[in-house]
Amino acid sequence: KKLKPGLLCYYFDGVTAFGGKEGLTNLPVKFNTAEARKKLVLKKISLSPRESEDDFAFEFSGYIKIQESGEYNFFVNSDDGSRLTIHDKIIVDNDGQHEAVEKSGKVFLKAGYHPFTLDYFESKGDQLLEVEFVGTDGNRNALSKKMFFYDPSDLE
Repeated sequence: KKLKPGLLCYYFDGVTAFGGKEGLTNLPVKFNTAEARKKLVLKKISLSPRESEDDFAFEFSGYIKIQESGEYNFFVNSDDGSRLTIHDKIIVDNDGQHEAVEKSGKVFLKAGYHPFTLDYFESKGDQLLEVEFVGTDGNRNALSKKMFFYDPSDLE
């Protein structure tokens, strides 16, 4: 695989993609990216491509590059629901309709590239999505753009 810097971003209109006037109240088990209203490549996790303030969802996917093997603690702060998955294993489950809530999860990662997905939905009110981690240096940092990679063939 020839990976490129960046992050795949799929944007969903909550009402049209998930039916009904209520939109989303929980994350779907898996988004059907074919239903995405927009497909973009971003440098970092951002809610800025949204087209409205309520009833929308995002799936960010690609690879996260880890510099040093060790235990990593990921923190996801979101309003409303979010879910961070690495190698098809849910690391942080922060699903449901709620105000800003931070949850965390730990995982051992070897140095190198790891497939990951970050799912998010906004129902009503404020929107927030922040992802940070504590790695082998013990410092808490935001995921930075130099950590994100994607496979261009996934856009086809």
